[in-house]
Amino acid sequence: YHTVPYHTTLTACSSLSSPPPSLLRPMLSLRGGSNTEDALATPMTTDIDTSFPPPPPPPSAPTAVVPPAKQSTLLYVPNLIGYLRVVLLLLSAHYATLPSPRRALFASLYASSALLDAVDGAAARALNQCSNLGSVLDMITDRLTTMVMVIILTQYYPKHTCLFILAICLDVGSHWSYHYYNAVKGSHHKNVGSRQATNLASEAVAKVTECYYNCKPLFVYACLSPELFYGSLYFLAAYPEMRPSARTWLARAARWGVGPGFALKQVANVAQMVEAARGVDEGGVDLIL
Repeated sequence: YHTVPYHTTLTACSSLSSPPPSLLRPMLSLRGGSNTEDALATPMTTDIDTSFPPPPPPPSAPTAVVPPAKQSTLLYVPNLIGYLRVVLLLLSAHYATLPSPRRALFASLYASSALLDAVDGAAARALNQCSNLGSVLDMITDRLTTMVMVIILTQYYPKHTCLFILAICLDVGSHWSYHYYNAVKGSHHKNVGSRQATNLASEAVAKVTECYYNCKPLFVYACLSPELFYGSLYFLAAYPEMRPSARTWLARAARWGVGPGFALKQVANVAQMVEAARGVDEGGVDLIL
């Protein structure tokens, strides 16, 4: 036999590369192989699987949920009506103190602006277009309507200017404070529920406010009375040529027809201003300053 040292064979087998032919030729000849050169020409293979599975893909990041964009309410139909009310109101103020033929435009424009107050609310409910902007715009337009008339009346009744200023300050201050108080609290100023009163005075104020907003006929009467009362004063002063019988009827209607409603409106203004102040003082809301 042609022997091969053990350590030489072990070295050749442990090598991953093809061993030199000088080591393989004696081993193949021992097995009696005739195709020694063919075997040497064939590259040596190994049964060891050196492939590895591909690494798992990295976990995908969670998809961020993008909230839908909030739709703008600037062009809602009720808000467009509110803009129109402001335009009509400004035009009416221009014609208020002009000579008689053109002064008639004041009444028509002012009345149109006031009547649209009922249209915008109905449109908001019918079209499902109620919005915070519409609520604020409606309140501000109502106050501007009253303010324009009161400013005009100070020119015809200069002796009562102080009373007119007091009335308009109460009207604007009470509505704005009560509206702001309810907006910060997260409720509508007309949705008045039962309130927990701490004393008799607070209970009386809460009852007045609750009755004023929840009794719809009383609410409509109290809201219309100041406008009709101021309008009657305007026509009595701006049209001295009015027939005596018409003047008498208009004066009585202003005093006994809408006068009580005007007084009720002032009481409600005081009540809602006190109600807003009480809610803020007792910590009912955190005001945004």
